[in-house]
Amino acid sequence: LYMGALHQRKGPDVLVKAFEQIDDDVGDTTLIMAGSGGLADSLRADAGRLGVDDTVSFPGFVPEAQKPTYLAAADVFVLPSTTGGAEMFPLAILEAAAVGTPVITSDFPTLRPIIEEYDIGRLVQPGDATDLAKAITDICDEETLTEYSENALRMARDHSWDEIADEYLSRYEDVI
Repeated sequence: LYMGALHQRKGPDVLVKAFEQIDDDVGDTTLIMAGSGGLADSLRADAGRLGVDDTVSFPGFVPEAQKPTYLAAADVFVLPSTTGGAEMFPLAILEAAAVGTPVITSDFPTLRPIIEEYDIGRLVQPGDATDLAKAITDICDEETLTEYSENALRMARDHSWDEIADEYLSRYEDVI
């Protein structure tokens, strides 16, 4: 699942190219490209040109209320951003973690600690469709998905509003 703006800096074109390279042994796989933006038409054309248009779905913009359903149904959430400054601590990663969905994202200094600290998925070289395809292929075995899913749920619990409020309270108490 990709869910976000269909803009160049977010790398959805890299994901479509990667999807064409995913090994056949992954099994019956569908790519959901949820979102809207300037690249929508060219992404559909790319999917057709690469011969994956029958396994790539473009549902368009997904309302906030439906995001958890999409995220929970996905085996993996992919955020293939190509511009490091575009991602600081993307809420989308926390939303995916909250429903136990592992994450594959670009390896930027701002994203690396999020993924590595909790071991919730894989990091890939920005803009590298082959590296992204390999990460998707590698992550899609049941044991790996289960491990990352459990770690993602733990990460989400550690970043719940209750935990954040407790952390703020502790900091205020330290200052006082």
